[in-house]
Amino acid sequence: MGCGASKVPPTVDEPCVASDTSHHNPSSQHKKTKSERTATSKKYLAPEDEEERDFIAEASKEPQSRTQPDVCTQIPLPPAQKPVIQQSAVASGAGNVQQVANKEKTSPARQQSQPAEVMVIPQPPVGSPPPMDIALKREAAGKPVLAEVAFTDHLGAYGSFRFRGAEAANYLQRHGLQPDALDDYSWTRTSADKVAAAVLEWARSKGATMSTHWFQPLGSAGIRRGQTGQVHNAMFNFGKGGELEWCFEAGDLLKGETDGSSYMNGGMRATHTAGGYTVLDPSSPMWVRGDTLFIPTLFVSYTGKALDEKTPLLRAMQAVSTAGVRLLKALGHTCKSVFPNIGLEQEFFLVPKKAFRTRTDLQLAGRTVMGRAAPRGQELSDHYMSPLNAAALRCMKEMQHECFKMGIPLKTRHREVAPNQYECAPFFGLATVQIDENLLVMELMEEIADKHNLVCLLAEKPFKGINGSGKHNNFSLGTEDGLNLFNGPQMTKVTGNDQAFPVVMAAVIKAVHAHGDLMRMSIASPGNDFRLGAMEAPPAIMSTYLGKSLTSYLEAFKRGEAVGAYVEKKSFVHMGLDSIAPFAVPAEDRNRTSP
Repeated sequence: MGCGASKVPPTVDEPCVASDTSHHNPSSQHKKTKSERTATSKKYLAPEDEEERDFIAEASKEPQSRTQPDVCTQIPLPPAQKPVIQQSAVASGAGNVQQVANKEKTSPARQQSQPAEVMVIPQPPVGSPPPMDIALKREAAGKPVLAEVAFTDHLGAYGSFRFRGAEAANYLQRHGLQPDALDDYSWTRTSADKVAAAVLEWARSKGATMSTHWFQPLGSAGIRRGQTGQVHNAMFNFGKGGELEWCFEAGDLLKGETDGSSYMNGGMRATHTAGGYTVLDPSSPMWVRGDTLFIPTLFVSYTGKALDEKTPLLRAMQAVSTAGVRLLKALGHTCKSVFPNIGLEQEFFLVPKKAFRTRTDLQLAGRTVMGRAAPRGQELSDHYMSPLNAAALRCMKEMQHECFKMGIPLKTRHREVAPNQYECAPFFGLATVQIDENLLVMELMEEIADKHNLVCLLAEKPFKGINGSGKHNNFSLGTEDGLNLFNGPQMTKVTGNDQAFPVVMAAVIKAVHAHGDLMRMSIASPGNDFRLGAMEAPPAIMSTYLGKSLTSYLEAFKRGEAVGAYVEKKSFVHMGLDSIAPFAVPAEDRNRTSP
């Protein structure tokens, strides 16, 4: 008989081998002891695949060898799906199990003599993704089964949970506003009531019943990554007759109040000035997640002092814009604003939740405090850009899916250098929006990893001896009409002045030289200083390297030579293969030389 027909069927975690009935002696069946079961398991198990097993918390069985007979896993059927199943082996060969549902009614006595009702699932060979096996086990245990996300099934919903652009235009027009009303930040003074009504209608259509002013409090940067502040309030109340009434007006949208004395504030304790105030940031779009409308805000004290990370950023951006507009006007181009565009590459580790729970130091400090190094690290450089682990891929796809719904362009996913290390990177955008989105991405990563029985580690250096997790910041300056101040040919074309580009570049280099200590301080934290200087990052110094072509051009410009417009120089790489065309590489450095 087959393996499922024994009087005492193996447990869920115990493999069994189906054999030909002509070579099987039923009388030899007996209840195995624990040591016998262990010996039987070891007989048919190949060397364990540590990485795959660790990534699937429920997969306690070790992978099977491709050269061994087919192995099956037995899972009790759910009560609602329990037909009487009779199992018999196919006489034509060992290792095949046939399931035959006995549709005939049987007497209670015969039912008692039937073997335990089980479902036989073939075990995949080593290297095969295990999601089906894990899904069945989770279902049998009464746990939710996580389906893999298919982006093509949700394309119509992507971007629709973010109140900006075409998604907002329809609702703004219904309330008498122009479709691009949000682009002019003066709406906070002139038409806040109408915008609030449009936001409420849109949020309700997305299933939201709560709203929160979402801010970034001071104090935890460098210690606890990605912290945000939020208080959720219902957008409805009840009238005198007990009927539900929606109430979300301009005041609810623009400003909120909370206790500011509980945040780092320089000793603000006077009762009459202890209030902290959240004020809407019109440069960053609102979004809906779950049942809540999130409103990006600043957080300031009663006297207007910053209690958050965003207020200093917006003040710095305004200072850059004022100086940039003035400079460009002197160079021959008129614009309304100059703003920083950034793209933040988020690196992180995914580790099995079961393993994480055994590490008190990771739980409390986010990094290794004591212990020994793993027997294998990144010496072979075989993790970077390699195929994504199946469990990590399912997790990262759900991360991207949730981001796409809220219009976050999380374009890239790949493995990083260290084992179990990964990266997701967005398309670049306005600095304040990118930072808001990055904080939301970090929050999503932690929550979604937990659903997949993983833990997302965001600390800069969680493990000694292997790479830490950086967050490369791709930076540029632009204008509202699309001019990139770091693009030499474009600067010359738009301004009509071949000196515009070298002047802007000289100003940037001067700023890095004069204020390098301030820039270094802005990225200094206990976690990041553990990381800097290792294999994955340069020494903890500020530097600027532009490549030989641009450096020689600026040196000649500094000497007063007539250099003319900067022309981007490219060199070509020839592969020595007739079938492969030569390709161009830029002369400028990628500038991975600063922390």
